[in-house]
Amino acid sequence: MATVVVEAHNNRIEDAETVTGWTNISGGGGIAVETDIVYQASGAASRKVSTSFIGRGFLDGSTWDFTAARRDHWIAKINVTNYSALQARSTPTLALRIGNSATVYYDFYPYGTPGSADGYPITGGWQFVAIDPSVASYRAATGGGGPTLTAIDYFGIVADLSAGSKAENVVIDAIDCGVGLHMTAGDGASADGTYDDFVSYDEGTASKRFGYVSTRGGIIYVLGGLFIGQSGDEVVSSTSNVAPVSAVTEFTDSGQTLVWQNGYMSTGFNRHVVDLATSGTVIDLDGITYISTGAKDNTWDGREPTSPTEDTRTEWETIGTTGTLTMDGCRLVNFSDVILTSAATLTGCDIQTETLTQGSADIEGDSIIRTTSVGDAATITNPTFGTATGINNTEFIQEGAGHAVQITGTTQTITLTNVTWTGYGANDTSSSAIEFTGTGPHTVNWSGGTAPTIQDNGQTVSVVNSVAVAVTCLDADDLTAISGARVIVTAASGGDLPFEDTVTIATSGTTATVTHTGHGLVSNDKVVIKGANEEELLGINQITVTGANTYTYTITSIGGDPGTGTITSTAVIIDEDTNISGVADNAAFPFTNNQPISGRARKSSASPYYKTSAITGTIDSTGFSTTIVMISDE
Repeated sequence: MATVVVEAHNNRIEDAETVTGWTNISGGGGIAVETDIVYQASGAASRKVSTSFIGRGFLDGSTWDFTAARRDHWIAKINVTNYSALQARSTPTLALRIGNSATVYYDFYPYGTPGSADGYPITGGWQFVAIDPSVASYRAATGGGGPTLTAIDYFGIVADLSAGSKAENVVIDAIDCGVGLHMTAGDGASADGTYDDFVSYDEGTASKRFGYVSTRGGIIYVLGGLFIGQSGDEVVSSTSNVAPVSAVTEFTDSGQTLVWQNGYMSTGFNRHVVDLATSGTVIDLDGITYISTGAKDNTWDGREPTSPTEDTRTEWETIGTTGTLTMDGCRLVNFSDVILTSAATLTGCDIQTETLTQGSADIEGDSIIRTTSVGDAATITNPTFGTATGINNTEFIQEGAGHAVQITGTTQTITLTNVTWTGYGANDTSSSAIEFTGTGPHTVNWSGGTAPTIQDNGQTVSVVNSVAVAVTCLDADDLTAISGARVIVTAASGGDLPFEDTVTIATSGTTATVTHTGHGLVSNDKVVIKGANEEELLGINQITVTGANTYTYTITSIGGDPGTGTITSTAVIIDEDTNISGVADNAAFPFTNNQPISGRARKSSASPYYKTSAITGTIDSTGFSTTIVMISDE
């Protein structure tokens, strides 16, 4: 067992605690460490700026590769104390600069006039901006032809305000590049990890304060990644970049709200990773809200780019199947991707995402999946549905313009249990709930919930509402359950199932072939044959469908003669003995329209014996259940 360990996957390039390496941008006098307006530790770099485009820059003694994985984002920490004097963002009024020197750089314009869509927050204070300089469309200005991104060593802040200030008013603090925070351990008798441990380590430790997490009003704001179950690589003044390693972790939290901020980041920077690849890892999340403020085609509220290329929405990634992840009543808002594995169980959760990789995870307990896929795409491909595992008791809600589910492969059957579909398009549209792309025929069995709309792409897809039909047999004297009573329930007149339909029968050896026009049955259904003169043809038989108008069943040989007489066929719905609870049932009756039924129950095979009792009723969209009281025949 071990106490919680939190690490930043981060390179601290400069802590701004001394003047070493710091210079003026566009003239100015001597430089001193700012000690009044600081975020990290006890010092920062500042400059008094008025109506000229001037600022403060830092030239490092080492170069940094901003194309390397896990080291490609600058986490800028800035403060404009008289921010009401900021002008229109494109003036430019405020720039963050990254480059190879004071003359070879890219500028990024993060904020303008407070109150505008691209303005400095009206509450003021420290702002944290993540910048990936490799995204060309984020760049607002270029100096000296632009820097070499594999050898970055210059960082700065420049401003031009509409009015001056009595003191230094444009401030930049510690320069960090990295990906986020990692947490491991908290196992055994040690206290489990929580999201507050991330806060305590970053914002709560003055000498660190990387900017990956910060808090306001009890809400945790995030830049980059939170990695639970993986070690990090925190270094100072080094180009170390060690890949994360899975480690045993126990993490339990509830009731938190986490908000991932937007910025000049590239696709995949904002993420939440849960690593379950190590035995003993247990993650338990209860009632937590995760909000992503990024955008699919990121313009960050009107800032660059005009031709967006990056998706800055948060990604949720679950790795491994050895540990366990339990999420109860959690909410994920505006995520780009949610990746789960079979080690995850989500109960009563509300997930808004463009793509979801289920990985055989259980999603149940009145969960909601809000699909935001567009353009004939689907949010989930080949999910696993079930009655007590997989996806069940869940509502899909259309919040995009694509499909919820895509099913590939040949002759697929899916069974939906209490799954509801809301807001999807009509059949055979690009926004139908379910799309089938493989060769049919396909079958969708559903019970509870609602029927999905289907885009079949020219294939045969049968959508069948499965409902339960049950008969319970009780003793008339003491109302105890009767086990072993024979229950037969057949179709009656007035429904879609065959009722005393006239048929013909041909025989060959031990096979009887029934010609039954438009029977509507499927293989393994049962029928009761009456009216044949040949005893071998009569009774209840399980059929194999050979065509829309034919099916077969097995008999004892009658020499190849055709059946004679006025022969009829009626569909059988239940044909079984009651169980120890006195119940005989058909748990998956394919409902189409209200189906009248009739039948009987009798126990004559062994003592105690019971007289025949009649069964009548109608199967509707909720199924059918009845209890009959049987009289002793001893």
